[in-house]
Amino acid sequence: MTLDEKIEVVIELLTRVLMKLERLENELSKAGADPALYQISLELATLFSKPIMETLEAARRVYSIIAGFTEIDPISKAVIYVLSACEPYTISEITRKVRDLRGSSSRRIISDRLRGLEARGIVINIGSPQRPRFTLKACMDDNYGKEA
Repeated sequence: MTLDEKIEVVIELLTRVLMKLERLENELSKAGADPALYQISLELATLFSKPIMETLEAARRVYSIIAGFTEIDPISKAVIYVLSACEPYTISEITRKVRDLRGSSSRRIISDRLRGLEARGIVINIGSPQRPRFTLKACMDDNYGKEA
């Protein structure tokens, strides 16, 4: 592939992202969304590259969870963002996705945050103690989660 062809591919991908963000902005403005929900939706849209309505539902889950915190550390918040897709992930998968979102994280720190979020009833282990797979409790409660 030539350099011009690669540039064309990048331009096409960026155009799709911009179109997706515009659709998301339109959906959010129709819904009269809170600015925090709007910000979360945009972040999730770029993170997950999912359809707009799925991204909006994920943003609503995140918003309802983090609204219950007086303070939330950035890593726990990133873990909640990652799990808002309602997919069960291993600690290693969560660590990779948090790195994509934040730029850095360690498996140990992610594991610590997951234990804290699990103790608060925010995340649940749908795997086994030896092979944990985590998802948001809200995903299971609202029938968003996928069965293990």
